[in-house]
Amino acid sequence: MKLPSVDSVDTLSLGAMRRLVAGLVGKMNMKVQSWAPPFGMIEHPPKRMCDLLTYIVGANSADDQAFPYCADVKIPYDQ
Repeated sequence: MKLPSVDSVDTLSLGAMRRLVAGLVGKMNMKVQSWAPPFGMIEHPPKRMCDLLTYIVGANSADDQAFPYCADVKIPYDQ
């Protein structure tokens, strides 16, 4: 699933915004793999997308708060 490219979320219609958020939420429910020597390949949540979701829906949105790993400082950003 590829996320659409937009210049500004302020110019999106409500339907387009919902499709964008649904695609992003779908990606955030997956795990990403990163190489972590000496452990090999590890899976972890895609924390890098948290800032994007917060920008689109706001920090107090139910969509934003559905991913507790976004606020967890123990979970690092993927490299």
